Amino acid sequence: MTQAAPTIQFTADRTLIRPGECTTLRWHVEGVKEVYFFAKGQGWKGHGVVGTGEKEVCPSETTEYRLRVIKRDDSVEVRKIQVQVQALKGSGAVEVFSVDRLEIQPEECATFRWQVEGVKAVYFFPEGERWQDHGVAGVAEQQVCPAQTTTYCLRVVNRDDSVEVHRIPVQAKSPSDVVQVFTVDRMEIRPGECATLRWQVSGVKGVYFYAEGQNWQEHGVVGGGERKACPPQTTTYCLRVVKQDDSVENHYIRVQVRG
Repeated sequence: MTQAAPTIQFTADRTLIRPGECTTLRWHVEGVKEVYFFAKGQGWKGHGVVGTGEKEVCPSETTEYRLRVIKRDDSVEVRKIQVQVQALKGSGAVEVFSVDRLEIQPEECATFRWQVEGVKAVYFFPEGERWQDHGVAGVAEQQVCPAQTTTYCLRVVNRDDSVEVHRIPVQAKSPSDVVQVFTVDRMEIRPGECATLRWQVSGVKGVYFYAEGQNWQEHGVVGGGERKACPPQTTTYCLRVVKQDDSVENHYIRVQVRG
């Protein structure tokens, strides 16, 4: 049976700050073994945290913060948030331009927030679109749900007609980087009978199908296939998937042999 997906939420109040300012990062994780919060370049092993928490950070330079999650099947998922430290040019009218998530899964969304004062006009738009069609209020927020990695822009026209453009990219992970199918036609058989297991996986580095206790390295398979299994006793079968980022997912199906 495929294990239930854990809950992993990782957000920041602000991802763009001035030197000397701070922001708070928050996380909420359920259904996993371990959680670590740390800045890129630090050793994650010394930074274990509880499943729900927050941390105020005041970096002096642009810094990437990471939430490393070890799931119950020992696979690893790393969420990332980059806090940009930027001395804004011009009138300094942009006080806030942030997004709560820099990386989203398929069908997920991120929320942008901005606060701009004392200017002529403000525009928020995806890079490549006509900015003239996207005028917004000076203080607002907007949810975006891109199907592919997209850079969003905040264009500010100051009172002296000078223009500032601030950009934040949102990375959208490919929907193909998942196990689409792992099934068995019979979960219970009698001695001498067989069951057929099927799987469909795409967009990953490697796939392995094997009986629990076997050496998985010797059982590489193609992304879409099936295998007949006729175990003499109750056996658990594993589909091990190595993703493009080298994280690992293990999915299990138990075939019970009844006498």
